[in-house]
Amino acid sequence: SDKMSNKNEFRVLRTQPVSSGLGTWAIPNALKQIRQMGAKVFVGDDETENGVIDAITRYSPINIILTTYGKITEKVLQAGAPYLQAIVKSGTGIDAIDFPACKSKGIPVVNIPDYGAAAVAEDALLLLITLSRNYNTISRHTLATGWCDPDIPYVKGNDLYGKKLGLVGLGHIGSHFAMIALGLGMKVFAYDLFVDGETMAELAVCKSKSLEELCRTSDVVAIFLPLDESTKGLISKELISSKTSKNTS
Repeated sequence: SDKMSNKNEFRVLRTQPVSSGLGTWAIPNALKQIRQMGAKVFVGDDETENGVIDAITRYSPINIILTTYGKITEKVLQAGAPYLQAIVKSGTGIDAIDFPACKSKGIPVVNIPDYGAAAVAEDALLLLITLSRNYNTISRHTLATGWCDPDIPYVKGNDLYGKKLGLVGLGHIGSHFAMIALGLGMKVFAYDLFVDGETMAELAVCKSKSLEELCRTSDVVAIFLPLDESTKGLISKELISSKTSKNTS
């Protein structure tokens, strides 16, 4: 490629220090494999916009940016021109990446859609149980007094068994969370523009006709959506207040 500094050398910038953040065991292995493929790998130490620009300038030319939380802005893309050919997100969300700027410059952006799906779903379960059983209050009371009577009105929680769970988004994480919730005996409904009712039925999930219906009829609402311009502000106070006695996680 005419964008390569040397046609036999591909240069990759990892924006986050290997010793920090998520995947501290997986990232070194991935970088090792990339090096074994003949690419030169450089590691930055600052994922702010200026930090990424400094790293690009320091190790220029860079052909691929491998980022986790790095701010990939139009200025970053300009700093990488004309050699930069792709942005790889080692994760799911791309809200820190200026996608329109990448598109306008013909720079593809790829992510890992199913990265950590099980782990995130299990974390969501932890939040759900913590809220439904009021465990934060119970923990504080127990630490302060040595015991917490479960019949005290302000610490008494709610059973999840038989409750209706409304999922906003039934992708990799949402579908895994649905499986967990079904195991708890919950009734699972979902609203997703890209998943049809037949596919949901195969997962033992019922399709809601609208987001409003889902929020109005669910005991618990769980949101599993990427943050972008189409989803920002999607869940409003009015929407989740349409039914009383509802938990939102």
